[in-house]
Amino acid sequence: MDKKAHVTACIGGKEDPPGSAKVRTARLPITGIPMVKATPSKQSDEVITGRNSKGKIYTDSIEVTGELPLKFAPCAGVGMGLTSLLGEDSDPKQVGGAILLRYTGDEASCKISVSDGDKQVLVATGVLGAEISDPSFGAAGVLGLSDAGYDSLIELVTALNGFDGYESEILFGPEGLSTSNPVAITASQGKDRQVVIFFEDETSGVYLHRIKQVVSNTERPTYTLQVDGITDNILQSGVVVDSASLSAELKGRAQVSMSLMGLTHTGGQEASDLPLPQQEPMRFFRGSSFVSGEEYTYIKSFSVDIKNNHDSDVGYGQGSLYKTEHARGEFDATGSFKVRTDAAAKAERSKVLTDGKASLLTIFKGGNYSGDIPELAIIDLPAVQYTEGEPTESGNVIDLQFTYQVIDEMSYDPMVQIMLLTTDNGRYDA
Repeated sequence: MDKKAHVTACIGGKEDPPGSAKVRTARLPITGIPMVKATPSKQSDEVITGRNSKGKIYTDSIEVTGELPLKFAPCAGVGMGLTSLLGEDSDPKQVGGAILLRYTGDEASCKISVSDGDKQVLVATGVLGAEISDPSFGAAGVLGLSDAGYDSLIELVTALNGFDGYESEILFGPEGLSTSNPVAITASQGKDRQVVIFFEDETSGVYLHRIKQVVSNTERPTYTLQVDGITDNILQSGVVVDSASLSAELKGRAQVSMSLMGLTHTGGQEASDLPLPQQEPMRFFRGSSFVSGEEYTYIKSFSVDIKNNHDSDVGYGQGSLYKTEHARGEFDATGSFKVRTDAAAKAERSKVLTDGKASLLTIFKGGNYSGDIPELAIIDLPAVQYTEGEPTESGNVIDLQFTYQVIDEMSYDPMVQIMLLTTDNGRYDA
């Protein structure tokens, strides 16, 4: 008999073209049974038999779907799934530390750029799209990262906190890590949110993947999925992540559930023997949460639901019972979080009625790869608006439950970006 504890799942890709199965290269950290299905749409022959009876049944189409419940871990399998969900991975950079930088001044916009060639942080403030160099930051808005007084994490953070209208802290890494090799940022909004700046370390063996939402009219990358131990060993090709739900709660662990659409479904595969990822669970207490740039220690829960809204009919045609392509619809991301009713939370609640904008930065950590480098995942939502902010009873206290919509502010950052620190030195979309 088949048993849940013997089920495994693995993934490979990306595919090119979609549906051309790839060798599976990464085991998936499943937390439940992956429900991979090939569901036929059947009808009986419409002919009247003259015998008060049904005619033979025929299949008109076959829909390939799947559900993947996963531990949210910074590993190759989860990274490929998130890349299919959002569209694009970055060239991985070997890193050893990172800082958070936030603008607290009065200007409407703060454009933060990081040059890896010139080894500089450049800051401009003012009206969005027409910012000018901020004389309060460094030398007329430019700070040289290889200059004395700025060339280690602790020196840099100390200096940034001394500039009028800015605050900074070390996210991870040794205080003495050199800052002379930053990871480039073309532009990022620093007003009312934290910008994460990473620094390279060619000896760390840990790589930064920045997976971001693609807004152009292109289809999401597809991958090959194999699930072993549920009646058969099943291979699905042309698999795209249509939607995913990421969540974590107080005293719990971060999880992600992905809903899939595929092009083929084939049994009889040789069982995979890929090793299980060894990252620790991302326990809620090890995380950090920033709402509109302010850190919230007493957060109770967080979730985000990301949807591509693929069309279920586009891709069917003549010559095959299966779809041969995918067509995504309008991108959508919504979610919720629950916090203690303190002064900051009450101020955020006022935005429900005023249509004010907020930002969310949620950080999860597992164990450590080595030294001060954690198993890290960051969910960055630069612009959201609240749809509700309601009091809710939580035992003996009253919390505030916010629901939100991710919006396209048409500023400098992707609507959704997920950053992972892994040991994988190759892109997940290559």
